[in-house]
Amino acid sequence: MQPDLEAALEVVTSPAGFLRMAGDAWTAPHAILVVQVANPGSLDEALYTGEERIQALLEARAARGEWPDAYLLLVLPGPPAETELLPIRRVEIDPGTCRKHVVWCDPVHGWRRSLERVTCLALPPPTPPAPPSPPPDLTAEEAALLADIDAHGVRGARRRRADALAAQEASHAD
Repeated sequence: MQPDLEAALEVVTSPAGFLRMAGDAWTAPHAILVVQVANPGSLDEALYTGEERIQALLEARAARGEWPDAYLLLVLPGPPAETELLPIRRVEIDPGTCRKHVVWCDPVHGWRRSLERVTCLALPPPTPPAPPSPPPDLTAEEAALLADIDAHGVRGARRRRADALAAQEASHAD
C-alpha cells in the first residue's frame, strides 16, 4: 500500500477508532475493508483479486457466525483519465460480493476527498452501550417466583406452582 494512502486512511479512521488493520484488510465488528491497488487499465484484474480476498474473509467470519458488510477500496495511483470514469462508476455500482469504491489522490485535495466517499469510513464513531437499568423493586412473591425459576427452570416452576395451587384448591374444597 502506498505510504501516503496509509497515512490518509489513518487520519480518516482514527477519530472513529473502529477500524483496525488485520493483515491486508481493515476490520471492525460491522465491516471488512480490503485495499487493492489498481493500475490504469487493470481495474478488472484488481477487482477480481480484491473480491477473491473479500470472499475468503467473509467465509472465515461466517464460520464464526459473523456477517459483516464488506468494502473493496480500489486505489488508483493518480486521477483517472476522462475515459476511465464510466468504467469506474460501473465498478462502484455493481452489487456483486461487496460495496466498491475507487479512490485516487487528487492533486488539489489529496486523498481525503476520495476517502470521504467510502461508506464505512464516513460512519460516525460507535456510541458506547447504555448502562444497564437497575433491577426493579420486587414483592416477596415475585422474588420467590424468580428464585423458583432459577432453581427449577420455567417449566419446573410452572409445574410446582400448578401443583401448589391444586393442593390449595383441594384443601379449600374439603
